[in-house]
Amino acid sequence: CTRREAHYIATISRHHILLEGLTSLFLIVNLHLSEDSSVKVSFNTRSLRVVGRRRLP
Repeated sequence: CTRREAHYIATISRHHILLEGLTSLFLIVNLHLSEDSSVKVSFNTRSLRVVGRRRLP
């Protein structure tokens, strides 16, 4: 993963988000980190994806 993704994953880890007992449940959480950027976090039972998308001015 990229350095930015690692930063986001570390941030999520600090918030103690636990994934337990999720079989077919898929959660999408939008975290607004700043005014000009947002992060879509997709949780799955087997993977953790963090996709950063920078807003256009």
